[in-house]
Amino acid sequence: MRRLSQISITSSALVLAVTLIAAPAVTDEPQPAVTPQPPEKQTDESIKPKAGNPALSKRLTYSVQYGSPKDLAAILQPHFQGEAEFRTLPASGNRSLLIAATPEAADEVVRTLALLDRPPQKIIVDVWILEESIPHEKGAAQKPAPKLLDERQLTGPVEEVSARLESLSKTDSLAYYRQLRLENLDNRENTVQVGEEKPRISGYTSTGAGGGVTPMIQQRIVGTIAAVTARLVDDQKILLEFTVRDDRLSLPEEGTQIARGTDGPIMSPDVLTTNLKGTLTVPAGQTVIASRVETDARSKRSRRQIVIAARLESAEKK
Repeated sequence: MRRLSQISITSSALVLAVTLIAAPAVTDEPQPAVTPQPPEKQTDESIKPKAGNPALSKRLTYSVQYGSPKDLAAILQPHFQGEAEFRTLPASGNRSLLIAATPEAADEVVRTLALLDRPPQKIIVDVWILEESIPHEKGAAQKPAPKLLDERQLTGPVEEVSARLESLSKTDSLAYYRQLRLENLDNRENTVQVGEEKPRISGYTSTGAGGGVTPMIQQRIVGTIAAVTARLVDDQKILLEFTVRDDRLSLPEEGTQIARGTDGPIMSPDVLTTNLKGTLTVPAGQTVIASRVETDARSKRSRRQIVIAARLESAEKK
């Protein structure tokens, strides 16, 4: 019995020793904290040619002339997925595009770059601002304004419409006529402004107890400003984003009476403003009516229209 008890005690001690060895050590010493690693920063390395890729054995350097190297790389990378990879350089003044391509795709990559990296085309944009006047008939009911210029006269090939409007501007058919021409580069904004200062009666001062008044004259800037961005959709269509503002003075007799002097009423010319902002897709080489507004003033009715045309410079030379 004594021998069996000793064996039992020894076995228990052995199990306890094994248990102590297998359990993790618990100490009071602080454990070092695990520092979280930030996510990898997305840079141009995402389009860097993979080192050691034997398939992309052809190395090319393309000097971008007109476009953006980064934009070209972003366009070409999915197009040549698996056949070529592109990398731009961080220096802002460096316009090189580094290319790693398969020998079979290298020539196609260069041809595609030549098609995309081309000088922006020049687009000619014409803007006409027209006004037709229809005096009120005294002693008769007001009638709807007749179509002095209908849509057929204002739309069509730009050369024909331009010649027609130029001829009308030399007659009494138009109360107001202005033409602006802008030479735009594709997808770039261009602005033109034409203006002058004109005297305008803006108020009056009393000259004494007799009731005499003296008009106050100030210079008023009037004219036209047009800002246009032209984008070539294809050879047949041009997208225009434009803002047109035209300020001019009415005739004094059509203005506002602000006082009465010894020689009669003192009239201040009204400031007539035409303001238009919009987006249009126009057929290349054709005119369109961008705006048409009819007004009814004290002495006359009027219709103001803005006509716009756009065409490629190469088409104009033909």
